[in-house]
Amino acid sequence: SIAGQGLIGNQKYDEVWYRDFPSLYRGLHKGQVDWAVAAYSTVTGKAQRSVDELINPELRSWAHKRGLLPVEINLVAGSAEVSLDEVRAAIGHKEVRVYTQLEAYMQCVKKLKSILPGAMHVIVDDTAGGVQQVVEGGNSFHLALASPHAAAANGGTVISDRLNSAHAVTSFMLLSREPVPNDAATSSLFVVQEKG
Repeated sequence: SIAGQGLIGNQKYDEVWYRDFPSLYRGLHKGQVDWAVAAYSTVTGKAQRSVDELINPELRSWAHKRGLLPVEINLVAGSAEVSLDEVRAAIGHKEVRVYTQLEAYMQCVKKLKSILPGAMHVIVDDTAGGVQQVVEGGNSFHLALASPHAAAANGGTVISDRLNSAHAVTSFMLLSREPVPNDAATSSLFVVQEKG
């Protein structure tokens, strides 16, 4: 589904949101979109689900540009009706869960354990999917770790300050189905899958 429109230079584009990385890559290769933006963390090394799809031999993709952007990670509630203080007070009396992508968790673990000691951490494939689960689940004491953009795009509400370092950045890559000539290109991007 179309999530909105944007403008790069004089060229308009439609934004299309996908629930997870496999759906994003399938959408690119089925021609539902012309370009896709994939991401991986420069703090923890990679977003496994994104990299798995990037190196999938059945879905060959071409990387055209790479950008490093700081991504703020916050606690996100499924509703604006709950505060962080209410969630903290519920620990020990109710089941408090935090849905988090592993890479986001690794960036925030120290602050998260001090803010919500005793909360259960549930690993999910991506931050947007974690917000969707929290919003759809309707439990006020279930939260997600995600950026303010992922929260807004999926109907969540940010209820904390930034939990990850201000120096943390995420690498975003612009992908297409077919190669596009770029005379200014001077280097190549290699994705190496570690064994083990």
